[in-house]
Amino acid sequence: CDRMTTPILLVSENFPPVVGGSAAWLGRIADSWPGKVRVLAAMAEGFSTTESSPHMTVNRIPFAFPSWAPDNLASAKSYWSWVWATVRAIRESSPKVVIAGRGIPEGIIARAATMLTGVPYAVMAYGEEITTCQTSRSLKRILPLAYKGAAVVMAASYNTGRLVASCCRRPVNCVVVTPGVAVDEYRRMNPEIESGKRRRSTEKVILSVGRLMEHKNQVGVVRAVANLLHQGVDVNYWIAGDGPHKAAVVQEIERLGVGHRVSLLGEVDHQTLIGLYHACDVFALPGIRVGGALEGFGMVFLEAAAAGKLSIAGNAGGSQEAVLHGETGFVVDGRDTNGLTAILKKVLEDDGLCARMGQAAKERVAREFDWPIVLRRFHEAVLEAVGKRAAP
Repeated sequence: CDRMTTPILLVSENFPPVVGGSAAWLGRIADSWPGKVRVLAAMAEGFSTTESSPHMTVNRIPFAFPSWAPDNLASAKSYWSWVWATVRAIRESSPKVVIAGRGIPEGIIARAATMLTGVPYAVMAYGEEITTCQTSRSLKRILPLAYKGAAVVMAASYNTGRLVASCCRRPVNCVVVTPGVAVDEYRRMNPEIESGKRRRSTEKVILSVGRLMEHKNQVGVVRAVANLLHQGVDVNYWIAGDGPHKAAVVQEIERLGVGHRVSLLGEVDHQTLIGLYHACDVFALPGIRVGGALEGFGMVFLEAAAAGKLSIAGNAGGSQEAVLHGETGFVVDGRDTNGLTAILKKVLEDDGLCARMGQAAKERVAREFDWPIVLRRFHEAVLEAVGKRAAP
């Protein structure tokens, strides 16, 4: 393949403006790809069905899958319509490779399209979709088909790579390329937020950023904050994000009587987010596993690190690769409230420790996770796999 002109087709439900780590990751891949990009994505409110630029064309079509398994008429029809939409896009755009946004349903769609057109595909893997499929007998059988038929599986962490291997039960071409962060963007502070959010010079601030989901465990931090306040620590907790677990978070805040110290900020814009990272003392998102849900990697830990902050991560999923325990932060059992309280108290009362670990985190992301570095790895891995698949 000519690496400067290789066209691709990206097939994914989640694509900007959808909020979330996987959508942001796919958006970066599409924006940076060295060649023309065609995207087949789900409909998004306020966006037209077709958007075109010299580099990229995005087509949005309905995405209605009552079940990821084609075991009911509605899901079977959706699979059929997405397969044929993918085949049409391949015939119109002549991509050298299809990139499926995850193993199921997009990976199964890409596999079917490959069987009909001969164009190879790569598939993204994050982790949560694998553990979710493992809870279903039918999905547990279907998901490996997406990985086994792919030219390459692009895993977001080594933990995810292990999940792919255990899912397939035989070797597949799996390459680990983590998401990244725009390091230079997060080095800049927003002075208004930096000076405006804090109320007292003695106050310490814990920040969480992410969808309000049970497995992200904002509730666990609320409980730890209540403990810290009882222990005399002058602390506030800011939560940026929204989601289906908001009611449970609010209920716990009210039950513990910490509403005066916990701020639910909702969704915030990018510049506000950067300011929040700089204004906090510690970033905490001690994720847990809930059924099949867990943190695949955690781009937010990289964002916090780029702003020079240490992080507290959970030991479920791939977060322990984003945060190096004892070096750039701490990895804890998010279900252990007392343990989480103790580690938060330790870092909040030691400014020197926060500064040293924050600097180590900042240097690490600049060295290993800046977007140009990560995207180069991704491009090379996909193009090498496609080249090998095309070789006689």
